[in-house]
Amino acid sequence: MLFISIITSAAVLMFGIGIYQWRSEKPVRLSTGEAAIDPEELTDVKAWNRKHGMMWILYGLCLLAGLFISLQIEDSRYAGGIMMVFIFLPLLVIPAYHDHLIRQFHR
Repeated sequence: MLFISIITSAAVLMFGIGIYQWRSEKPVRLSTGEAAIDPEELTDVKAWNRKHGMMWILYGLCLLAGLFISLQIEDSRYAGGIMMVFIFLPLLVIPAYHDHLIRQFHR
């Protein structure tokens, strides 16, 4: 039950980040360690924010999909492995997608 609560809470947090970034007027960034982007440096701030917001919403959906699939598997070793894939694989894809967005929207 604790596992379900933690993953669901993380997914809700990702949805919240995604919605915030989707609706933001200022250019969003991937992490707090990244320097803020000047709106003049982007070709389309609204599209930039929406694509970043959608990225976090999709990560939240990945967490919920991994939770659902892992709960269907009886062997906890396999269920844990599946959940790890749904948690960590997107964390490898997100920075690459962010770099792609920089190339796409940066002037």
